[in-house]
Amino acid sequence: MKKIIVIVIFLLCSAVNSHGQWNKVNSGISDYLFSAFFINTQTGYIGGQDSPGRIYKTVNGGLNWNLVLATAGNERFECLFFINEQTGWAGSYYGLTYKTTNGGANWSYSVIQGRVRRIQFLNQLTGFAVTSQGARKSTNGGLSWFSVLNASEGIGLKFFNTEIGLVSIQNGSFSKIFKTVNGGLNWTEVYNEPLATGINNFSFINNSTGYASGNYKLTLKTIDQGSSWTEVFKDPSSVSVIYDHRVIHFVDANLGYACGQYLIPGPSTYRGAVFNKTTNGGLTWEFQSITPGIHNVWAFEDMQIVDGQIGFVVGSSGNVYKSTNAGFVGIQPISTEIPQYFSLHQNYPNPFNPSTKIKFQIPLLRGVSGEAGQLVTPGRDGVFTSLKIFDILGREVRTLVNENLKPGIYEADFNSTDLPSGVYFYKLNAGEFVATKKMILMK
Repeated sequence: MKKIIVIVIFLLCSAVNSHGQWNKVNSGISDYLFSAFFINTQTGYIGGQDSPGRIYKTVNGGLNWNLVLATAGNERFECLFFINEQTGWAGSYYGLTYKTTNGGANWSYSVIQGRVRRIQFLNQLTGFAVTSQGARKSTNGGLSWFSVLNASEGIGLKFFNTEIGLVSIQNGSFSKIFKTVNGGLNWTEVYNEPLATGINNFSFINNSTGYASGNYKLTLKTIDQGSSWTEVFKDPSSVSVIYDHRVIHFVDANLGYACGQYLIPGPSTYRGAVFNKTTNGGLTWEFQSITPGIHNVWAFEDMQIVDGQIGFVVGSSGNVYKSTNAGFVGIQPISTEIPQYFSLHQNYPNPFNPSTKIKFQIPLLRGVSGEAGQLVTPGRDGVFTSLKIFDILGREVRTLVNENLKPGIYEADFNSTDLPSGVYFYKLNAGEFVATKKMILMK
């Protein structure tokens, strides 16, 4: 009887809810980092300022960084955008855009009016940027730029194609979002924040549904490609700590991250980095734990989550943090029963769109020793388990589980918002047990 009670307590205490874990990368960089852009999970760039402006590149997921551009004079790279592994652009604080066509080996620059906040290209020729003087457009790959919207301060930018896009503008008395459906020829005001809270950037999980961020944890949502916006959350102006969500990234309709800076007004204003998370679509935000703590970081300036899982956030003093499960999957035991065998169940529902559940079980007796027929009982730490998703070509597209699991019956949620329709496979590895099943995503 005691054994049964102990096992039940053991299972209840082992309930798992895997959260996005963020850990500091030993970048070897001391620059104040303002921007990050990853082309894939391995290749990415970060830009910043340390008297001269600098851009660094990694080809191994942030393990090592190489300097690919150092300007002759004072410079500051506030945004990066790459259209493929060879061609990319960097926007500077001092009214320039830099371009590479060989993966960062060489860079050329052109003049653009105003401090460049965001830049985005839709193809090799057509691109847009927001600067301290409004919105700019290029039709020759960034060789030259012309104004499409004059305003005092452009902050956020999101284009869906060469014709349809959004920009956020702010000055001392208002913050507004404008939309164009004809490549910047005309603009329609679609949102006005009269208290000048600031609308910093956009994050869309598909072509229709997206979010915008700002001061006081401002969170706006649209379900019609930005034609209208609803305020989801905003701290009251009376709060003692003001949170500036400079960048947000939503993995799906529920899970999102925000980075920026917090401010405590007073005789001696105190500032520090903020990194928050929501699991309910922005209705509430909570501090996201990262390792080591961020008490010595002045601010986080940019963030990117590459494939729904691999995430990077950058900030002051060369700080780079990385997560391999930013799009964390909630896994937890769904029964107090102790299974006798390994098992991987068929996902449900199947076909699915966009989410499905995958059930599997880890037994107390998990294998056979070198002597035939002799069962081996695992320790209390359980067995190392991975559950991964692969596309039809065998490429890994998601890691749902990658940790020690104790005996029990588990269920993992898989959200495919960022993936195309098609046939996928999910594979469970637990000790020596391996099983693979097929599922179909239909959008």
